[in-house]
Amino acid sequence: MNGGKTWRLTAPLMAVSLITTTTVVLTSLNVAPVSAFTCSDVVLVGVRESGAAQSDWGGLGQTVDLLRQTFEEGVSGKRTVSVQALQYPATTTSAIFQDWGAGAAEFLNGVDDGVSELALVISSVLTRCNSWIAVAGYSQGALVIRKALAQLDSTAQSHIAGIALFGDPARHDSGDGLDHYGGAQGSGRNGVYESLLGTRVPPSPRGRGLAAAWCVPNDAICDFTPFNLARDKYLGGDAANHAKYKFNGMARTAGYWMADDLLKLPNRPASGCHSTSPTASSNGRCTVPV
Repeated sequence: MNGGKTWRLTAPLMAVSLITTTTVVLTSLNVAPVSAFTCSDVVLVGVRESGAAQSDWGGLGQTVDLLRQTFEEGVSGKRTVSVQALQYPATTTSAIFQDWGAGAAEFLNGVDDGVSELALVISSVLTRCNSWIAVAGYSQGALVIRKALAQLDSTAQSHIAGIALFGDPARHDSGDGLDHYGGAQGSGRNGVYESLLGTRVPPSPRGRGLAAAWCVPNDAICDFTPFNLARDKYLGGDAANHAKYKFNGMARTAGYWMADDLLKLPNRPASGCHSTSPTASSNGRCTVPV
């Protein structure tokens, strides 16, 4: 999906070490593949963090799954929801240290795979359904979303009903199109992606609902300094600042906020079927097989 792209990496990037995730397997959540999702009022697409397996928390990762729970609670009985866990490598950052050149390239090419896959999911929703789309991502998952959103056309942007990011590596403190929460806003520091690569991801389109990013102070990934990186690496695992979103209530709060904003919108977008016969049926779906 990356078109054979290779990455040239500077030495500082080799020092990047996102937080290792704790593997917890959730079997009760049934997340459909792209070919099988239901054309509901809203499709929630979750993008997991570095190192999280596709089996972790239904493919969402624990942080995004906490948002899913409160989002579904918030719209229960008022909107129908389909959940789509993005299928992409979510390469662990340890690959960077196993082979400095090839490992780092594998990580960044995996991000590009995720961007392409998310674009495919959004296109599939627009082609098959007349549904709102909400996206939520943590860490590497947030980076995938930021890069994918920057590529959307105006029609796709008008179907985005919620954006929630946690520990975004592409965060830009002075403005990146999103509302900033969590305590790090105003620090003057940016995410690790821009800080080390020197490449700024274009500002995100806001869509129609919640458009927000959470970053806690001294999170090495979204509020980067070499010291913050070393401290989070030393603390490790759930003790690191980068891991706090699943414990401090921010992920759950984001789900409620996203639900509240969605309920202010019509049940379905006014239009937007991208099929060859772009006419919505009486139940809001496009006139293509679903």
